[in-house]
Amino acid sequence: MPGSLVMLYRFAILIVMLWLTSCATQTTHVERRPAAEVQSQIVLLMPQTVRDSNDWAADIQVAFDHLGIETDKSHLCAALAVIAQESGFEADPKVPGQCAPNAS
Repeated sequence: MPGSLVMLYRFAILIVMLWLTSCATQTTHVERRPAAEVQSQIVLLMPQTVRDSNDWAADIQVAFDHLGIETDKSHLCAALAVIAQESGFEADPKVPGQCAPNAS
C-alpha cells in the first residue's frame, strides 16, 4: 500500500502543478473595435496642433491591435500623453546631445 500512496501523492502534485500552470497562461479576450472607429477617437483625443493626425491615429491603432491592447479611452489617452511628452508628435524629434545621423 505505501507504493499506492506515493503514486497518489505524485498524481495530486501533478494535478496542482497543471492547475497552477493553466492559471498563469490564461489571457483575456480583448474586444476589437473597427479600425476606423478607433482612429477617429484617437484623432479627437489628440491635441489640435498635431500635424498628420490621421497618420498618427492609424499608426497608434495598428500598434494597439498588434499588441492586443484594449482601445478604451484610458489606454489611448495614456499612449497619447507619452507620445506628447517624448516626441511632441514629431516623427523624428531632435534629441539634445545626439549627433546628426551622418556626422562623423
